[in-house]
Amino acid sequence: MINTSNTLNLLPFIQLFESKNIPWQEHAARHDIPSTAIDTPSWVPSYKVFAFLSSMSALTGLNIGAHAGTLSSIDKLFPHLLDKVSTFEEAIAKLISAMTQISSHVTVWTQKIDGVWFLCYRSAYSSDSIGFEQTEWFRCFAFIEFCKRYLGQQWQPNNIHVQLDHIHPDLPKGYTKQQIVLNEQFGAIEIELTKDFEVLNNTQQSSDWFSTVIKLVDSYAHLPWFNIDWFCQLIGVSTRTMQRQLHKNNTSFLTLRNNARYRRACHSLRNSTLSIEEIAYLCGYNDISNFNRAFKRWSGQTAPEYRRYRTKP
Repeated sequence: MINTSNTLNLLPFIQLFESKNIPWQEHAARHDIPSTAIDTPSWVPSYKVFAFLSSMSALTGLNIGAHAGTLSSIDKLFPHLLDKVSTFEEAIAKLISAMTQISSHVTVWTQKIDGVWFLCYRSAYSSDSIGFEQTEWFRCFAFIEFCKRYLGQQWQPNNIHVQLDHIHPDLPKGYTKQQIVLNEQFGAIEIELTKDFEVLNNTQQSSDWFSTVIKLVDSYAHLPWFNIDWFCQLIGVSTRTMQRQLHKNNTSFLTLRNNARYRRACHSLRNSTLSIEEIAYLCGYNDISNFNRAFKRWSGQTAPEYRRYRTKP
C-alpha cells in the first residue's frame, strides 16, 4: 500500500489503554497488527491502523485520539529527530522536513491564516474514512504536545482547526469547544513564529535546487489547492524566480505538479485495492470526473483500464 504508518505511532494509544486497563491485544490482532509490532517497530497499512483505532473508540466510548495525542512525544518516538535543535522555529522546520519518517500519508506545513501563523497538517485519507476522527484528534493533540516542548507545558493554541463536522464531547481537560473550528480543508493549530520565519532557508541558493524542488512538489502536490503561488510562499521564493529557474531546467510548475500526481496515481492503481474515487482524493482531486479526465490525458487510458492492464497475473 502506498500509505503506511509506523507502529511507533501506536505507542501512546497502547499507553492509554493500559493505563485504563483496557484490553487491546485481541482487537489489534483482528486488524493484523501483532502486539510484537510495538516492541519491534515496523510499517503497517494505515487503513488497518485506522480500523483498529475506530473499533477501540467504539468499544470504550472515549476520544482515544485526543487523549493518546496528549501522551505523545515526538522525541521519545524518534529520539534523534530533534538533535541539535534549540529553538521552536528550528523544531518546526525539522518536523516538516522529517515528516516522511513518521508517516507516509500525513503532510505538514506552516501557513499564515488571516495574518496569524498556523502549523497545518492533512492526511491523504478523506474525512469519511474509517477511523479518521480518532487519527485527526490524535494529530491535533500530538502536534500541540510537540509545541509545548518549546513553548511551555501550560501553553495552548488560541485556535484549532479540524476537518471534522462535529466535536467529540470527550476533550482533554482544559480545552473548550470555543477553540475549535469545524469543517476545514485541513487541520491546523495556531502558533507563534517570528515574522521572518522560513521553513526552507535559501532553497533557491541550493547547489541542487532543481532536485530539491522536485522532492518538495512530490510531497505537496496531492493537496487540492496546490499551485505555484502557494508553493512559492511555502518555501520563500518569488513566483517569478520559480518560473525562471524551472524554465532554465526546461520544465514548468504545472508539469512538475502533474507528473507528481500521475506517479502517485499509477502507484496506487498498481499497488492498492483502493477505489478510483479514493485514489482521486489521494492525488488532490475532490471531483472524480476531473481526476478521470486528467489521468486519461496523462496516460492515454482510463484509470480502470490502467489498473486492469498493470495488474494482470
